[in-house]
Amino acid sequence: MAVLFTGFSVLMSVATPASATEFRKGDAVNVKKGEVIKGDLFATGEHIRIDGEVDGDVYAFAHQVDVTGHINGDLICFAQAVRVSGVIDGNLRTGANNVTVTGTIERNAMSWSETLNLDSNGKIGRSLTAGGETLTLDGRIGRDFLGFADTTTISGFIGGSVREQGKSLSIVSGAQIDGKTSFKGQKGTQRSIRRETGVAPGIHEDRATGTKSAAAAITFGGLSGPRRLSCSAWCWPA
Repeated sequence: MAVLFTGFSVLMSVATPASATEFRKGDAVNVKKGEVIKGDLFATGEHIRIDGEVDGDVYAFAHQVDVTGHINGDLICFAQAVRVSGVIDGNLRTGANNVTVTGTIERNAMSWSETLNLDSNGKIGRSLTAGGETLTLDGRIGRDFLGFADTTTISGFIGGSVREQGKSLSIVSGAQIDGKTSFKGQKGTQRSIRRETGVAPGIHEDRATGTKSAAAAITFGGLSGPRRLSCSAWCWPA
């Protein structure tokens, strides 16, 4: 939880609210379908729902935050659970226990959470930076992914590079990564990389640096091509 507070402090430090601002609080705060808020929204409560449209940024502090509507700016929130099934034109910056994205984030996403699930229907237009225990990336990331998690599973599309630090990285059949993939673990504990593509990677160790790299063929929709997968500090193929 301390990590979440630290991460959220970083998120808020880069947030600059505009002059036109609306404040709402209560057990349940709902921007109803068809309702349009002109300007930024600050909301606190047990359950915050954005079913309508906010023409600005949303700052939400709640037990649960649901976005099924449209936010024209950024969503900055601190909650137990965050679910995005609508559209965010800007960035997502969140500290939460659970984050689920089945909708669209047009720009970047930064999440510090126990679990993050980018659903197969979910889309992040630019880059994702995420930390937590479990990261599941089944959807689409337009640019790079930077992760710090115990377990990360990738089965979707990443248009740039992957940099991951943690215990386990699984890249399952059907995943597409257009850039370089790198994985780093901590010394003294076993770390594993799993590529469920039917191709066993060849492992090459640099004895001078202790870094191992794996060159593997990854299948993309029936096509295969070489990609370089590197890992450091106690890495083995699963």
